[in-house]
Amino acid sequence: MLNKITRLYRESFSGLSRDIWLLTLITLINRSGTMVVPFIAIYLTQQLDFSLGQTGVVMSFFGVGSVVGSYLGGWLTDKFGYYRTMFWSLFIGGIALLNLLWLEAFEAWCGGVFLVTAIGDCFRPASMAAVGFYSKPENRTRSLGLIRLAVNLGFGIGPMLGGIIAAIFGYSWIFIIDGVTCMAAALSFLLILKESHRPPKAGETPKDLLDTSPLSAPPRSPYRDKIFLAYVSFALINCIVFIQFMGTLPLYWKKFFLFTDTEIGLLLGMNGLIIVLIEMPLITLLEKRYSILGMIALGTLLTGLCYEMLTWTAWAGIAVISMLALTVGEIINFPFAASFSLNRAHETNRGKYMGMYGLSFSLGHIIAPVLGMYLAERFGFSTLWHVMGAMSLISAAGIMWVRQQAKEEEKELRSLEVEELEVERLGG
Repeated sequence: MLNKITRLYRESFSGLSRDIWLLTLITLINRSGTMVVPFIAIYLTQQLDFSLGQTGVVMSFFGVGSVVGSYLGGWLTDKFGYYRTMFWSLFIGGIALLNLLWLEAFEAWCGGVFLVTAIGDCFRPASMAAVGFYSKPENRTRSLGLIRLAVNLGFGIGPMLGGIIAAIFGYSWIFIIDGVTCMAAALSFLLILKESHRPPKAGETPKDLLDTSPLSAPPRSPYRDKIFLAYVSFALINCIVFIQFMGTLPLYWKKFFLFTDTEIGLLLGMNGLIIVLIEMPLITLLEKRYSILGMIALGTLLTGLCYEMLTWTAWAGIAVISMLALTVGEIINFPFAASFSLNRAHETNRGKYMGMYGLSFSLGHIIAPVLGMYLAERFGFSTLWHVMGAMSLISAAGIMWVRQQAKEEEKELRSLEVEELEVERLGG
């Protein structure tokens, strides 16, 4: 048994390019400073005396900025390249984070949060497009999973340190450390990672063609790709549900379970550390056996289950169990979700496709905090969790519908290819 587990771990990390590992290292440096976002809602309500409604509006500006950043990042990536887009996003984003230190007014916080995410989220479509240049097609899901591993390891380190630092030294230091690590990641990026202009050749054809764009398909705009647009819409619903764990969920823990800042940091950190331990081998197992969109739908259902669990009992231990459900749902959702988006793109428009995929997160960051805070304040947290569970069911059903549409598209394209070959044969 131990030998099988060891072999699985070895297999899950083998075959990935050196550049993917370097990109992962840079991501880890950046995300290890992720301390601000998990504690924003607590900071605004406890330190600046903002109401839940005001806090929800401020948190929604993470989404407003993210919409701009996702679109702008995709456009900049296709226009100027992923390399320059990532560097400047990291460096200027660090400066924007430091700027939050001096903000006190409600309007200033709305503007400051907008700038942080508008600049910072240019990085996401650029980094995902970079995977297309640094990895072979058959390694894309694992490459994206490795980068997510770095994100989550950093998210495991950041909130734990953030909770301790906030408790001992005060909240000001979490803004300083987050900004400095962001700029340090930019400098590391410039020093250790070189730009690649050509994607490596495929060693094999991607296995799951039913869930991806056929290799023979011509380039198409993501804005006219009906299947992809439907997919992004249902992914948005899932993102609204998932993003509750970045704002309303910590408030719920603090209010109903009386968790301290350190305990909240540890619980959030547990999410990242578990992902680090099991995501890569789990992806390696799942991608060989199941369809991409099937995994996305299952992960969506588990995310909704996380919130439904909170309505079952007042026992504080349910917070840990529900976080485990959320973590497993995240593991089997987001790496495949990014892979589906990347596979439908052509190398000439990866930035736009990944920007559109990032838009689901961006809009989610706008809607989730406002909707979550409103439902919690007006109807109570139990109603909020039931609504999130219902939305997860809708999202999962929609993803499975998209899968059926992708199958039909694939059949039509294969029929056209057969007809073209027959015409060529007769003509010859």
